[in-house]
Amino acid sequence: MEVEADELPSVPGGRVWKGIARVRINAGETVCGKSDCAIAWNDGITVSGGLQTTNPLRMIYNRVAGVSSITEARYKSSKDGAVLLMADPDHPGSIGEFQLESQQSIYFSPGLYLGRSESVELRTVSAGIKSIMQSLVVEGVDRFLQEARAVTAGPGKVFFSAFGDIIPINIPRGESYTVDNGHLVAFTATLQKSLGLTGSAFGSWISGEGVAFTLSGPGTVFVQTQSHLKFLKSLVRDPDFIAGLLTARKDGGAGVVDAIVASDRFIAEVRSKGPLTLTAATTAMKSKL
Repeated sequence: MEVEADELPSVPGGRVWKGIARVRINAGETVCGKSDCAIAWNDGITVSGGLQTTNPLRMIYNRVAGVSSITEARYKSSKDGAVLLMADPDHPGSIGEFQLESQQSIYFSPGLYLGRSESVELRTVSAGIKSIMQSLVVEGVDRFLQEARAVTAGPGKVFFSAFGDIIPINIPRGESYTVDNGHLVAFTATLQKSLGLTGSAFGSWISGEGVAFTLSGPGTVFVQTQSHLKFLKSLVRDPDFIAGLLTARKDGGAGVVDAIVASDRFIAEVRSKGPLTLTAATTAMKSKL
């Protein structure tokens, strides 16, 4: 299997592609991917679907964690050199590729997995009790991770996406790298990861950096230039964006208020309050929001 696209920085075993990965699949090979990850393919590829795992316990775990889908798409080639164009339908950014040697693993933040070769197994794992506790008070700390592991004697490839461009960083043994929370995409299992303040309590607050991950080598980490959480916060703080949501569709807005008022639940809430008053309507609106 070969992958081609507009190449960005690379590290040993890993590459980054600008927006779309062009995967060349040989006869008999299959690429598995998240639903709707393919943009186009030629006539040498057959598309089908299947379960991401046949282990019932892992199905339940994935469902409860809400990290990955139970099903996936599969693209099998009947000839050498068949072309599959892949991109993430949920994240507008670069695509990372990493080659896993036998029994080697790499972890992703939830939702960033894109695709894999058949020799790679994907599963959801806990980020650990410490990370789960930290996620209650710190944004950008994952409670669960997705792990891709090469389970056959030979190597396998895995693809992942990001919010923005991906920058790969190779960390030698004895060295460490600090990554701001919300910008961590993927890291190999050989790295040691911890979370802490970027400096003193006052310095972390005044600099705006707050807390960050420290990753100690050896291994490879992939970071993203944008933070999804920070992007959403910037939208919420934008008065023009909020005004657009609330403006009626006939006036060029999203019509959120109109949709709520017209919903069956809103009407039922108002009716349950008795005669229609401003107080009843406001209470019903708050329950909807």
